[in-house]
Amino acid sequence: MTENNIDKKLILAAVIAELERQKRDTERNASAVHAHAVEAPSPMESHSDQTRYEMNTLHENLRAAIETYTQSITTLANLELGGGPDTAVGVGSVVRIEDAAHQSKTLFLLPEVRSVTVVVRREPYTALSQKAPLGAALVGKRAGDVVSVNGRIFTIVSVE
Repeated sequence: MTENNIDKKLILAAVIAELERQKRDTERNASAVHAHAVEAPSPMESHSDQTRYEMNTLHENLRAAIETYTQSITTLANLELGGGPDTAVGVGSVVRIEDAAHQSKTLFLLPEVRSVTVVVRREPYTALSQKAPLGAALVGKRAGDVVSVNGRIFTIVSVE
């Protein structure tokens, strides 16, 4: 990756597309779980309605996940991307970090997002929430700074 070729809008579009795909999968799963809950034996048909209760609880959890996806997608669709070379890490920054074993990873810091990795122009980018431990540690830092998260040390190689 060369920092001058980073297209944040393209990366953001790929992240949104991946979240939309995951949301559709979750919606399909929620529909299937709901169907199983409806078909589960009622207390009159069985000595326990545990299966129905568990299916309904799972369905509620999936519906909550769908709402989280919807909120994240809406937030990201309205996100203004700024920054440039030599800026401090913030929302919308593309940050390359390296660990003590010299393994590097390129992160795309976003407001609220489930961690997803997308490939854009053959480069993997991991979308990371600014609220995640690593994301929070990176905010405000610059290239050359070192952060420690959960006992792991990372050097910020570049910020775009």
